[in-house]
Amino acid sequence: MAFVDLTKAFDMVSREGLFAILQKLGCPPTLLGLVKSLHEDMSATVFFEGSTSDSFAVHSGVKQGCVLAHTLFGIFFSVVLRHAFNDHVDEDGIFLHMRSDGKLFNLARRRAKSKVRKVQVRELLFTDDAALVSHSAAGLHGLMDRFSAACSEFALIINIKKTVVMHQAGSAASPVMVNEHVLEAIDQFTYLGSTISSDLLLDKEFQTCNVFQPLALKSLEQQIPHRAH
Repeated sequence: MAFVDLTKAFDMVSREGLFAILQKLGCPPTLLGLVKSLHEDMSATVFFEGSTSDSFAVHSGVKQGCVLAHTLFGIFFSVVLRHAFNDHVDEDGIFLHMRSDGKLFNLARRRAKSKVRKVQVRELLFTDDAALVSHSAAGLHGLMDRFSAACSEFALIINIKKTVVMHQAGSAASPVMVNEHVLEAIDQFTYLGSTISSDLLLDKEFQTCNVFQPLALKSLEQQIPHRAH
């Protein structure tokens, strides 16, 4: 598994590329015009040590704090991933076998050959956080190569220092590289608030929960009025 960090992902979005993507995906002209108007003629200044710089034009990025920003970035990033992986029909990634009829824990139904779907998973995403997964280090290396190439074409930058890989404990771990740089291999990583360990144990996650649980309960107690009995 590779946990990918993108350098200033929201600020690096090509606006011309974003507008072209929205148009190609069938965004209505009126809505597209509104999105463009939110991003045109933008300028910024820098305040540092009591001094303010001259204003300068801003030509890239989506507006952080805007309610549309996450949606626009998600659309842009989905096209980056499609460009990276959709032309490759291979065994990279992991596969989930499932069927949705019957009871959830009816394993006999899942073993049946009919109505069983095989879903390929290569990436786990949340806004600008991304994790790439594969059953092998070679497969993960291939995914990272394609993802890195797609990011370069769409003007996104992978932060090599903050991008790390995790191998399952006990498995043969060969180095994974991006742009001739070897990615750091780790045993634990906190992703979206949860601690993931290479040994697949939840000990660290439980320890973290035990630390923050009293704080969360205390916060709730302060918000909920006590009733007099």
